Amino acid sequence: FKYFYERDNSIIVDCFCGQLLSIIRCTQCKNESRAFDNFWDISLTFSSGDSHSLNKMMANFLKESMLDDKYKCSKCNE
Repeated sequence: FKYFYERDNSIIVDCFCGQLLSIIRCTQCKNESRAFDNFWDISLTFSSGDSHSLNKMMANFLKESMLDDKYKCSKCNE
């Protein structure tokens, strides 16, 4: 992010840009791989009939999820 920020430093970046950290944790050996992704916006899901609370939508966006069986751990190959 430092490189990105130094290259594209502006008031727009200060106000609208961010960075997400994704952590993939192996269920077998608990090894973690981390990736940082810069973003300009995020997509939040609205459900009909919900209260559309920004906090609820952010919590849903940031919740943990399980990957499918195609993921191979770089440490244990499971």
